[in-house]
Amino acid sequence: MEQFLARQPIFDTKLNVFAYELLYRSDDRFNTSVFFDGNQATSKVITQSMMVTDFSKLVANKMAFINFTDQLILEEIPLLFDKDKLVVEVLEDVPVTDKLIDAIIKFKLMGYTIALDDMVLDGPTEPLMKYADIVKVDFMMTSPMDRLVLTERLKQFSVKLLAEKVETMTDYREAVRLGYHYFQGYFFAKPDLIKTTDIKTISTSYLRLMQELSSESPDYEKLSKVVESDVSLSFKLLKLINSAAFYRSAKIQTISQALVMLGLKELNKWVMLLMLQEVSADKPDELVRTVLIRGKMMEKLAEHLGLKSLADESFLTGLLSLIDIMTNRSLDDVLSELPLDDIIISALKGNINKLGHMLGLVKSYEQTDWTGMYQFCNELSFSEQSLPTVYFESMQWVEEILDTY
Repeated sequence: MEQFLARQPIFDTKLNVFAYELLYRSDDRFNTSVFFDGNQATSKVITQSMMVTDFSKLVANKMAFINFTDQLILEEIPLLFDKDKLVVEVLEDVPVTDKLIDAIIKFKLMGYTIALDDMVLDGPTEPLMKYADIVKVDFMMTSPMDRLVLTERLKQFSVKLLAEKVETMTDYREAVRLGYHYFQGYFFAKPDLIKTTDIKTISTSYLRLMQELSSESPDYEKLSKVVESDVSLSFKLLKLINSAAFYRSAKIQTISQALVMLGLKELNKWVMLLMLQEVSADKPDELVRTVLIRGKMMEKLAEHLGLKSLADESFLTGLLSLIDIMTNRSLDDVLSELPLDDIIISALKGNINKLGHMLGLVKSYEQTDWTGMYQFCNELSFSEQSLPTVYFESMQWVEEILDTY
């Protein structure tokens, strides 16, 4: 039976990633009890995160929120983790007994961070409030009035407030207004309809490079001159190609060397990446991490599907999948500036083609939409058993790239 492990970012008030919650799902689609067995789910998270993957890469050197049942708490399973890397998330339905309270107090005294999941008014875990560091409130399962009353009550305790399932910028602004400290959900990758004046333009250097790269016979000398005329772009490109991600034995010192070593197809990818980093400079860093993971996953999926000829287009489709969010522009508007193949444009606009299905698949996995994941796997005739490996390898590659900056 295949197990799927994914992560979801948790942001602080400056929209920097504070931590990741690790989420698990089993591939036993015909046995629904497997999905809701908290002990088994957490055990699988621990096994995969500690023994199958590089834990520091899995959470990008941030803290990890992991759900714990009463049984796992009483067995002191959290002690398997470094106290500075783990948030012990106590599930909302745990029976609060004297033994459980003693275990929570022990973790607290040892320096572990304690979070209470899905807090509601007069909920069963309220007796644990005095020991909690963080309290999570589900914005999807509570009404605005309930949140207002609950938040005021929670402010009586010395806890940080975490708004979870924050899926829109409207929800995010409500949480900020109520005084929440942390925010979990995919609001950061959704359009902000209020910020309509902060339009991001793509610099001339990037447009000239992309135009030359899309020509029938790109000229290395012209490409070198464009890069060399932009000091910032030259520095970023040299820094990138000399990073660990490229495993070069000798240091590349000139732009012409860098362009030749990269080759035209690779250069096109990295020009796009550097362009995205520039236009999204005032956005959460997680946006760039998200599109890089999407791009690498799609590239790997193309290879698994025997579509190696579409590997580069697959990568670019994932990389550009949030370009409208990054630039605060309509998708049609920003795509009209970029010299892209029709198959990429079609996929980004949501049309049905191979790249569109692949993008849907990686987005479903990213957002732990397991039903959608199975549907896209069926559309692509792809075995989902390979997905965890594709996901972890892509994350590891992305962290190597981002360590450069």
